[in-house]
Amino acid sequence: MTAVTLAEKDRDAAQRLLEDARTQLKLAQELGYARGDREYAAFDKAIKNLERQVKARENTAGAFAKLQEQFSSFFNRVSEVVKPGDSSNRAEARRRD
Repeated sequence: MTAVTLAEKDRDAAQRLLEDARTQLKLAQELGYARGDREYAAFDKAIKNLERQVKARENTAGAFAKLQEQFSSFFNRVSEVVKPGDSSNRAEARRRD
């Protein structure tokens, strides 16, 4: 089931999952993943906006698609910084933090 379908069929479940997403986002930030990256604030704002839209029974398709695109772009960028087995990239990432 897609996020949009879930938001339409079971708003309570969608709200719980969005709350979980914000918790996981906060946890990742606290654990130091991409520490200080300003995208965390944008993600938090987007998730809060989606929570509001789900609660108000608004169309969430565009908001979910935008958030998915933001996360994908973020994870691709972060994974380029540190690739498994590449010690030079790990050292560079540590210097940035």
